Amino acid sequence: MIFSAVFIAIIIILEAGPVYLLFMADLRGSTITGFQWFQIVIAFFMVLIIIGFTIYKPMKMGLEAISRYE
Repeated sequence: MIFSAVFIAIIIILEAGPVYLLFMADLRGSTITGFQWFQIVIAFFMVLIIIGFTIYKPMKMGLEAISRYE
């Protein structure tokens, strides 16, 4: 449960910045600069990597446990 809470916190922290940038740009009617787009893409890419790892690692551990059990 602690790992789940840490996982959710990391995802929220990583997505908060880009969501804020997009929301404030829309609210103010301004455009998003190239550097801000770069930050948004990097943050969402990091989220995808973390999610991929949290899917891959437990599945691998489970398969190893099943193979040891057999």
